[in-house]
Amino acid sequence: MPAGQRLLTLQVERGPDLLLKTSFDVRDSAGLEAIWREASEAPFSTRVDRLSPDPLDASRARPMGSVNVRILHVDTLLAEVTLTDAEFVRSGPTLDDWRPSRATVEQAVSLSGD
Repeated sequence: MPAGQRLLTLQVERGPDLLLKTSFDVRDSAGLEAIWREASEAPFSTRVDRLSPDPLDASRARPMGSVNVRILHVDTLLAEVTLTDAEFVRSGPTLDDWRPSRATVEQAVSLSGD
């Protein structure tokens, strides 16, 4: 990790099930709003457990019901929101670089109060 950067983890869960886990970097000085916005960019790594692509557009996924979204730095919780209409996107229908859509990030920013 370059100096002045930190590696963060975004976790998306529905109940006890982990749907998605990504890793992305931000500047050390980034505030919460900037962190959420970086979460919508292509991540370094992605682990998809139970996120299912939309059958009509395989580059998008909308989990049913509400999901809990957390951003962590190592074991420190930086942000947590519950979203009811979350959407996740990837760069192409067969790629694994899932991340929250910009609309989902805007919803998270407004709910997190930053």
